[in-house]
Amino acid sequence: MENGDTEKDSYDLSVGGELSECYEGLTPDHSNRALFANYVWKSVDALYSDFCMSSQNLFGCVGLKFGEYSIFNKQYSKEEYFKLKEKIIEHMKQAGEWGEFFPMQFSPFAYNESMAQISSSLTKEEALAKGLRWQDNIQKTRGKTTFLEIPESIFDVQDSILNEILECILCRRNYKIVPDELTFYRKWKIPIPRKCFFCR
Repeated sequence: MENGDTEKDSYDLSVGGELSECYEGLTPDHSNRALFANYVWKSVDALYSDFCMSSQNLFGCVGLKFGEYSIFNKQYSKEEYFKLKEKIIEHMKQAGEWGEFFPMQFSPFAYNESMAQISSSLTKEEALAKGLRWQDNIQKTRGKTTFLEIPESIFDVQDSILNEILECILCRRNYKIVPDELTFYRKWKIPIPRKCFFCR
């Protein structure tokens, strides 16, 4: 587990607390037996599910609250649920899919558009060799910069910066500062970032 506390008999997770018997997932917080799941909170026996909370006995569900005995967001009787779940698991085992987190190949985003590129950077060739998609023309606004000299101190920044277009020092992508962001930086005495939010 990367970050978390009070986990018991759990492995290969990223962030979570008060959990037990969870495996291969992201943030199975206050859950038991959340397997191959993404953002499952206060749930029990949630398999291959995403953004579900306060639920039990889920398989392949997305966005359920207080759900039970559900497969692909359809609720079944207890008996039907266990029978169908076993049938699906058997099929997944035969296909070599059972026991792994959601494959990267199913991502709706190209590898270089995702957060994976930040923590586990791959070149285009490496990503394509792994069967992942790559986006050559990522939408980036460049060349519209109106303001280059960002003051070092937040105390020297004028409100007019809200009307300016800044340029990232790493990727040269243009970005803007919004009013709430400027208020936050001033409150906490944080300098205006020189990097766009993708590079921060």
